[in-house]
Amino acid sequence: MINPFTHPGHARLAAALGVLAMSGMLAACGSSSPPEAAAQSTAVPTSYTDANGYSCDPGQVTSGYCPDDPAAAASPADTLPAAASPDQTDPDGNTCPSLDQAGYCPGDDPVTMTKQTDKIVFKVWGSGYPSVQYGSDSDTSNPQGGYGPLGDGVALPWSAPMTYDSSALYYAVSAQLEGYGNIRDSVTEVVTTYCSNGHHKTESFPLASGHASGGYAIAQAEYADGDTGNATQAESDAGC
Repeated sequence: MINPFTHPGHARLAAALGVLAMSGMLAACGSSSPPEAAAQSTAVPTSYTDANGYSCDPGQVTSGYCPDDPAAAASPADTLPAAASPDQTDPDGNTCPSLDQAGYCPGDDPVTMTKQTDKIVFKVWGSGYPSVQYGSDSDTSNPQGGYGPLGDGVALPWSAPMTYDSSALYYAVSAQLEGYGNIRDSVTEVVTTYCSNGHHKTESFPLASGHASGGYAIAQAEYADGDTGNATQAESDAGC
């Protein structure tokens, strides 16, 4: 029997086989790859716990709080700002967010008349104690002042008002001296106009005047030309 380990040919074959076996082992070691890294978890959390310990689905969170948390009611959800209302235009062409009850921008309301008083004022002044009669075609008065020789004169200056009536036929004042004196009298319309801006204006419109001197002379002042139209004029002059 031939010993393979002593035969030269067989020895070379064994050596070659050993080299090939060693190379295969080295190749196997060199081709091995490192272990794959563990995949990171991408799962979406299924529960959310707020600062006060309340848990809920993440989709139910409002301003950082779960619906069962009382703090959620005190923290309104994020909302879009309300759209600004379009400007309004008033009759004067001014624009503003909203108009007032009169249909104008605040501060732009037209000035209008809110009230007007219209009176006829009768006056007598000068020296002496005359007796006086005054009024209209439908309403006359004789004041008894208790002065003068007859005891029916008035102390001067004297005046009395009466509400103006555009339908009156006349307004007049008559003052008669009682032995002496120098007097004048007048009929005047006095109009006070009140405006919506708080302003008011008083105007006097002389209608008639008279004069008398000495003895029992009479000073007569009478207006008999119908409606004066002064109320309209006063409204215009007041700016309302």
